[in-house]
Amino acid sequence: MKRKIKARAKQKKVFLILMGGGGHARVLKDILQNEPGVQLLGYTDLKPNSLIGFRYLGDDGVLGNFVKKDVRLVNAVGSVRLPEVRRKIFEKGKALGFQFHSVIHPRATIASDVFSGEGAQVMASAVINPGAHIAENALINTGAMVDHDCQIGAHTHVAPGVTMSGNVFIGFGCHIGAGATIIHGISIGSETLIGAGSVVIKDIPGGVTAYGVPAVVVAEKNSSRGSSSVTRRRLSASKVGETSPKSKGFGGLITGHKVTFLQGKP
Repeated sequence: MKRKIKARAKQKKVFLILMGGGGHARVLKDILQNEPGVQLLGYTDLKPNSLIGFRYLGDDGVLGNFVKKDVRLVNAVGSVRLPEVRRKIFEKGKALGFQFHSVIHPRATIASDVFSGEGAQVMASAVINPGAHIAENALINTGAMVDHDCQIGAHTHVAPGVTMSGNVFIGFGCHIGAGATIIHGISIGSETLIGAGSVVIKDIPGGVTAYGVPAVVVAEKNSSRGSSSVTRRRLSASKVGETSPKSKGFGGLITGHKVTFLQGKP
């Protein structure tokens, strides 16, 4: 029997389940346990992790026991290479009919006109400046700097300490390694890995690995899904709609560290 979670009539809580039980889950737990109106139910993973410090629910099969309209999911998997597992978790949750909760650390600095897709995450001390577009399930990690008019593709992980100058385009499913620097106007194709500490001063195609100072391509074909072309597409949005997305492709306007979703296509 599915469990229907009842919240108090005065204030409807948001009930959350973390998908993943590693280091990133611990970071998210620390943020979410202090977020007003949120209650963590537990986490799913292949096995329990005593370091998480809260309820282990079982593997992802237990999600079928919860009513979808009562519960949102949080993608609690990070990445040290291409975020393929992170993407698959997001797609699995969506296929089951769940929505993903966006996580914004209270000490992140985010301009008032930044757009964010469903399930995007912005960690402590990250800075996102005006005109930036952060697609669904993207992760902007601790201390990353995303300057004006940058576009970050779906499922992409911008690792801690990355510096991204203005008008940078990053495709979907990329991993931008810790401490990397990307100069103004650069485009990086989908499913590309940029090594930690690299300095990117020219466009990098999709589906490759690049690192160094300056960054150069050292391996090709990271994924069969990868494309060698670099195509810029801006997340579009129209009028303000619901406070949660009703279909894949809704974007959101981050205001005061809350995400208001807007109707539009990525």
